[in-house]
Amino acid sequence: DYEEYNNNNNKEKKKILTKEFHDPPPGVLYDSPDYNTVFGKILRGEIKAHVLAETTHVLAFSDISPRAPLHGLVIPKVFVKNILQLTDAQFLQEATRVALDIVKKEQPDAFEANDYQLRFRVPPFNTVNHLHMHVLAPASSMSWYNKGFFSDSYIWCVNPQQAMERLEKSSTSFDADAAATAS
Repeated sequence: DYEEYNNNNNKEKKKILTKEFHDPPPGVLYDSPDYNTVFGKILRGEIKAHVLAETTHVLAFSDISPRAPLHGLVIPKVFVKNILQLTDAQFLQEATRVALDIVKKEQPDAFEANDYQLRFRVPPFNTVNHLHMHVLAPASSMSWYNKGFFSDSYIWCVNPQQAMERLEKSSTSFDADAAATAS
């Protein structure tokens, strides 16, 4: 995951970026127009990424514009445009498990202190039209701006629990007031 290199006699860790094809789940092809996003290009191995974890159904990699010491993204390999279109509770459970494993491995102190955030951006506040969960740790190290930007107390972000509650209600959209009071 990291390689050490010498820089003025100081050993530092540098993320290893790789271009590699990530096998899709059975029955899924990455050649549909839906995958013409930066995340589709990462899945196809056209763009380098620092992979944090991978399962049959999800890929996790480092965000190129980190907002915390650990800022990962967990995406489904099956295209889902955004959190409002998610209908698969199993993906949500697997993505959450993978995200927690990443925090535990990469930021163990933050994991033990519950000092992390798992967030989905709600349209129109998402930047890539391919569902992705932000994994941020330690949350206490984030700037005040980024704490607000990723807060689940507002309509622009939801945590996995809020997303699961929506799925369980089988609603097609988030109730902004309920999302804001659920945190």
